[in-house]
Amino acid sequence: MKFGKLTKKAKRKGVEQEDFWEDVKFDNADAKKLATQDFKPWKNNLEGYAEIELKKFKDLFSKFNEIVFPVEVRHSDLSYPGTLKVDIVDNNGKEYSLKQEDIYDEMLEYSIREKNREPLVDVEYSYLLSKDEETELVKFSVIKLKEDEEIKYTEKVYETYICDNISLQTVNLYGEENGKLKIEHPRNKEIDKEILDYFLEDDGTKWYYYNVFSVFNWLVNKISDKEASVHIIAEIDGEVYSEIEMVKGIVKKHVVTQIINEGEMHIIKKIFAKRLNEFLLEEKNRISK
Repeated sequence: MKFGKLTKKAKRKGVEQEDFWEDVKFDNADAKKLATQDFKPWKNNLEGYAEIELKKFKDLFSKFNEIVFPVEVRHSDLSYPGTLKVDIVDNNGKEYSLKQEDIYDEMLEYSIREKNREPLVDVEYSYLLSKDEETELVKFSVIKLKEDEEIKYTEKVYETYICDNISLQTVNLYGEENGKLKIEHPRNKEIDKEILDYFLEDDGTKWYYYNVFSVFNWLVNKISDKEASVHIIAEIDGEVYSEIEMVKGIVKKHVVTQIINEGEMHIIKKIFAKRLNEFLLEEKNRISK
């Protein structure tokens, strides 16, 4: 993305102004000093190169309804040059962090992490700024926090990418270190939430890399538009073990893995063109035999 030169107007504007920090308190003077210093280059870059004016800190939370202002900034740091991370506690005592990972090449993107939505579970929302002052949610992630002999590590168990009214959801497959289930379908907030709830149970995904039909059948019954496009893939280490692809109501591909014995399995790929109802009926009859 190419932007013009930084304007003098943008250079003059800073984040020292009290109205920028409306409804924001600071844990101490150092926290305020650091936050003011850390936000200045990002704010100036947005105004000078992307022609986006960030008027108030809380505008970054305009599409994030979970947080309750006023908030308190506990800490701010630049772990690496060109990055930004601010730790926040809202008026209900809930903890959040705001991150910007590249104020130069990716200046329009930032994320908000809700800490401990559930015990040892964080939720992260990624946003994209635009010149029309609309902030767009582009990714939603669930991160499980684990503790092992005092060594803490994290694992992203679920992600949703949102683009052009399409949701692409990725779920870690239970029992497979590098196994993933990828689900692409028309954007629907209620369905996105149901998929999240459905797959957060670890033991619910352990057999899907053999055949994703049960997931496909569940999903198409949730989608009102039977002419929609849906694509589901189960893969391990990048290799497809099961897949169903439907384009505008026509099922075009079905991949399944058959276990022959302990040391042998066959991956079977079928290419055809079947109406959704025909495909569902055939598969249900085959499974019931």
